[in-house]
Order: sequence, then C-alpha cells, then structure tokens
Amino acid sequence: MLYYNKEEQTITQIKNRSMRFVLPMFGKTMFVLKGIADTYLYYKVDGVNIYEKECKTLVIKYKYHKDNNVEWVYISNHDLCLKKIDIGNDYYLFVFKIPEKFEDDYQTFIEGRYSEFTPEYKNQIMMVMANTNKATYLNVINPTAYDKAELKKFLACDEEIVQIYSKINEDLETYDEGRT
Repeated sequence: MLYYNKEEQTITQIKNRSMRFVLPMFGKTMFVLKGIADTYLYYKVDGVNIYEKECKTLVIKYKYHKDNNVEWVYISNHDLCLKKIDIGNDYYLFVFKIPEKFEDDYQTFIEGRYSEFTPEYKNQIMMVMANTNKATYLNVINPTAYDKAELKKFLACDEEIVQIYSKINEDLETYDEGRT
C-alpha cells in the first residue's frame, strides 16, 4: 500500500484506505466526526469474520466521550447503521451499509481502480475533502499521463502504470479484536 508523491519524489506507506475513499460515501457530516478513530471494511470477533466480503459495509471504530454526545446520537441513529458493538474502553464499532448509489464505486475501490470511480463519486470525494489536501486525492482519482510516467520512472519498471495507488490490503482493512 504505497502512495507516490511526485513533488517530493517519495513513496509513503499508508495504513488503510477506507477512511479516505469509503467514508466520503456518507457525506461531509460523517467525515468530520471527532470521535472516529479509524475505519475498516471488515471485522472479526473471536477470529471469525462477521461480515462476508460480499456484504458492502464500512466499519467505523468510534471513541465515545461525553463532550461529543451530539455526534453519538447522530452516528447511533444514522439510517445506514446496521449494528453497534461495544468493544470496551468507550470504543464502539459501528457497521454501516454502503449507500446504494455508491455500491459500484465501493466495488471499484475494492478492486483498486480509483480512477474509475463514477463522476458523481469523484465530485463527492472532492466536496467532502474541501478542507484537506485535495491534490493527493486528485492524483489518485484522476491520474495524469505525467503522473503515471513519473511513477513508472521512479519504480524503474517496464509495465504500464494504470493506477497511482495499489489495491487495498484486506488484512489492514479488517478490524481484528485480537490484533487491535
């Protein structure tokens, strides 16, 4: 899971991608919640996968605090919230169903074809990311021929570069209570 920064000529290791490329499917309000500690695509309890990969979900690890009670009510009562799991120490897992209009984009994300997101979802990402470094997202969802050529040169490879980001690492996108 590498990200190539053409300005700095560096490659950065990214922990997981669901926070950046799946959470925006739920809109700006969800993206700015302070209690969100991390996001995942899948989760395990006692070493058993609870949701199969065919189920399109986002798992949000959320830290409850009395000062974010309004957030708590919002996330707990969200119409796409399927389940809430208490994992201890004021942390909860919220399992959300992916919005129907973005189900194809979710599959595109799983397959690592970021530049093939629908125009509607690309716009959604840019709207949600209004206060972040948009250049990172633009390079990934709309890589230019120059970006691809520079990455190819940096990697010293002969293969055609199609995407700037690699596919997801399912292990890093799985919350595992035995590991976390």
